[in-house]
Amino acid sequence: KCPTFFQPKHSCLTVYTNLGDDAVVHALKETEVTTIVTSHELLPRFKQMLSSLPNIRTIVYLEDQLQKVSLFQILFKF
Repeated sequence: KCPTFFQPKHSCLTVYTNLGDDAVVHALKETEVTTIVTSHELLPRFKQMLSSLPNIRTIVYLEDQLQKVSLFQILFKF
């Protein structure tokens, strides 16, 4: 069964994070996406950007297969 985000009524957008946070925020706002698929390494960056991204409802992240890190450690690192 095809995942929901690959069905015809949904779009898939690639945003390269080496553009910088302002460019990522602009791209995500411009396209009005509601779901982000990213790696666990980028979660702290998205945590900082979320206040500027009111349309984001879901973040799907892919774990690092070599190093297990909990979501709590990523999002609440001090």
